[in-house]
Amino acid sequence: MSDQMTPKQAGFHMPAEWDTHERTWMMWPSRPEVWDDMGETRRNYTAVAHAIRDFEPLTMLVRPDDVGQARSLLGDDIDILEHPIDDIWARDAVPCFLTDGKGGKAGVSYGFNAWGRKYHPYDGAAGAMVKAAGCRLFQSPMIAEGGSISVDGRGTILTTESCLPNANRNPD
Repeated sequence: MSDQMTPKQAGFHMPAEWDTHERTWMMWPSRPEVWDDMGETRRNYTAVAHAIRDFEPLTMLVRPDDVGQARSLLGDDIDILEHPIDDIWARDAVPCFLTDGKGGKAGVSYGFNAWGRKYHPYDGAAGAMVKAAGCRLFQSPMIAEGGSISVDGRGTILTTESCLPNANRNPD
C-alpha cells in the first residue's frame, strides 16, 4: 500500500456513531481559564471516567505536568497516556477511528486549530493515540473537529456550515 492512499482507497471507512467499540478515550481537564473550579471539575470528570470504566476499558490522555494528580484521582483501573493536550475536548482534538470491516483499524487525524484559533496552544494528540492503539494513521488536509461530523457508517456525513467550510478553518 502506498503512503499516498486515502483511507477509502485502503479499504477503510468510519463506522457509525452507535457501532460497538473497544474502548473510550478521554482527555484530562487542564485549561484553568475554562473551569470555575479545577479541583471540582477533575473530581467530577473522574466520576464520569469510572462510570464508563465499569463497562469498558478507558484511556485518559493527560498532560505530563498533571500525571501525578490524575493517577491519584483515577486509580489503577484507568489507563493513562501522557501527552501534551489542550483540555477535555477529545471528540474534537483526537483522531476519528476507522475500520476496514476485516478487523483492521486506522485513525484519521484532521488538522485541529482549537475551533478557529480560540485557544493557544492547541496541541494535537492524534499521532500518540493512534500509536497507542496500534493503528495506521492517515493525515487529512482538512482543518476540522472530529465532533463536527456525525456518520452513519454507510457513507453519510452530517456537519454544519459553521465548522468545516468556515473561513477560520478551511477558507478554500
